[in-house]
Amino acid sequence: MTNYASEEEVRKRDLPLPSPTSQEVSFALQVSKDIIDMWCGQVFLKTAGIEFIVDGNGGNRYVFGQRLNDVFNLYVNDSEIPSASIINFSDHNIGEIGLKDGYQFTRGSMNVKLVAEIGYAETPFAVREASAHLAALILTRQLFSGKPSVFDTKSERLLDYSKSSLVPSEINGIIESDVYLYGLLRPYRVVGVGV
Repeated sequence: MTNYASEEEVRKRDLPLPSPTSQEVSFALQVSKDIIDMWCGQVFLKTAGIEFIVDGNGGNRYVFGQRLNDVFNLYVNDSEIPSASIINFSDHNIGEIGLKDGYQFTRGSMNVKLVAEIGYAETPFAVREASAHLAALILTRQLFSGKPSVFDTKSERLLDYSKSSLVPSEINGIIESDVYLYGLLRPYRVVGVGV
């Protein structure tokens, strides 16, 4: 599944008539996934081989802002850190890595590279529910007021429209103005990286 919720989960809600096509539901689910990912600051689908390239902070801990399941490689200033010297605080959803044996995330610009597996083995129920709820709001045209509907654009460009037209303040408004969505997603929001 590339989306967080299924078409069936969306169709259980009051949708407008005539009933949306499967393609419209799929696009609404993709837009809802993009909104959730941006607002939460993380993704919920398990993905391996993701690279993070960040500025070193001079300390021995770093928050990457993503749930890190497995750390494959970590480089600081192009030198690989031995896996025995890396502490992955995998019980934290914020992607915190610690270094021991004298290693540090040396201060620098884009000098830390992490290759890891991120995401959840199974999308949490609250995230699935939020995605289905958001998709239903999109399909009933209750979002994006004052803008053309995402469905007024050519279907092959719908995803580009959603990514290029949403700004963080709009996403905050969407999530934080809906008490149900906010309650579902707040525990999964990662704020701040670096440490």
